[in-house]
Amino acid sequence: MNKPLPNFRSKIAVVTVARSDFGIYLPVLRRLQKAAWADLQIVAGAAHLSQRHGHTVDWIVSEGFTVSAEVPITDNTNDARGVARGSAEATLGFADAFEKLQPDLIVLLGDRFEMHAAAVAAVPFAIPITHLHGGETTQGAIDESYRHSLTKMSHLHFASTAAYANRIIQMGENPDNVVVSGAPGLDHLETFQPMSVADLETRLSLSLPVPPLAVTFHPETLSNRTAEQQLQPLLEVLASSPHPAVISQPNADPGNSAILKALQAFASDHSERVRLVSNLGTQAYFSLLHHAAAMVGNSSSGIIEAASFELPVVNIGDRQKGRLHGENVINCGYGQTDIESALRLACSHAFQSKLNGMTNPYGNGTASKLIVDELELRLRSGLSVRKPFHDMPGYVKTIGKVA
Repeated sequence: MNKPLPNFRSKIAVVTVARSDFGIYLPVLRRLQKAAWADLQIVAGAAHLSQRHGHTVDWIVSEGFTVSAEVPITDNTNDARGVARGSAEATLGFADAFEKLQPDLIVLLGDRFEMHAAAVAAVPFAIPITHLHGGETTQGAIDESYRHSLTKMSHLHFASTAAYANRIIQMGENPDNVVVSGAPGLDHLETFQPMSVADLETRLSLSLPVPPLAVTFHPETLSNRTAEQQLQPLLEVLASSPHPAVISQPNADPGNSAILKALQAFASDHSERVRLVSNLGTQAYFSLLHHAAAMVGNSSSGIIEAASFELPVVNIGDRQKGRLHGENVINCGYGQTDIESALRLACSHAFQSKLNGMTNPYGNGTASKLIVDELELRLRSGLSVRKPFHDMPGYVKTIGKVA
């Protein structure tokens, strides 16, 4: 399957399953929407369609996009069975969507189980798959397995750093199909103008007499601790902090219900200085990072986007373990004393002054143009779904005799 596409009008199906990936996709989507050669098809599923997670499909529409297909799944992904059931439902739903839309290319991002289901659904259709943010590692989450499996089902890879590109090649992918693009979520910064503190206060209905903490905490799904045990020390620290806190809801991972319930109770008990939000949108969220004293939690946003704001980050636990990060990130354990010590350092003038002029290892905000230009080039020449394994040179240790 290596033929040029006739008349070169290509149907590009971009799969989005949550607010987190849609915010990263946005610069790419806007370029695809304007590209004369591309017919953009947005396939929205999973948490986007959940009222409990903010029904963020409305955000997609508010940004001026049309949703070509919706893939609802169970809202109960709080445990292993729920995730497995959601994966099965998503596979069926994405298969129906791809059969209906007949895309020429499917674009996937990251490591969610719902994204993995989309790839599983696409393989029998022999549709080329493009994967963004492969080769990364998050040792404290089941997403680690989904991400690397996605790599092996994909045909064109856009890696956020050279180190991650090398890891994709190490997994047997053809180097010619691995492109270092940087992180597309950083492209927002090209036109970003921060909201004033007063406007941010209005948006949040929260007074910000001092810079706030931006807090995002997801379940660490490979931890021996329960979700409540993971979260409680952080809540103790936030309760005694002099900073207001803006807390984002957790992803739809196993354990998310317990964390969401605890955060809702905490925000209610401290309503004068804490806000829990389901979705701020890119402008308000980046404005929060611009004005914040520090970011606290275990979100990939603390690893990738925060560096562009020279924002100190307290990264708790092992969820993001193994990811490259800038000098703005302070890793710490789950203990209350550990978090307090890390946050004290993060908010110190000495630490913050060291971040002036720092470089973000995930790029400079030019990824979306590179990605869309490369997609056009590959599709014009015909993108094959054949995947010869690329063997790496090296030594092989054998045990016993091999015929």
